[in-house]
Amino acid sequence: MVTYNANLFQTQYLTLQNDLAQAITALHKLSQKLQDRAQGLIKGGTCPTVASITKQCKAMLSRPYMNSMMTYTVQKDHHDIPQLD
Repeated sequence: MVTYNANLFQTQYLTLQNDLAQAITALHKLSQKLQDRAQGLIKGGTCPTVASITKQCKAMLSRPYMNSMMTYTVQKDHHDIPQLD
């Protein structure tokens, strides 16, 4: 037996939209930081590794269904700095 509840559907839809917006914003900020490091705007600290960036991406996409809705790749550029695509 399957039932439909409009209020529940609307709430779940809004939660999904909010989670998606937060994940996109977080991934964009991380990508921007990596690009800034590649361009020489960020010089201090240790350079992140592919493994650390992958771990951060997994944490950002840990909410239900985010991993199946969004894909990403982490690769090193010609300066050996990880980049997020």
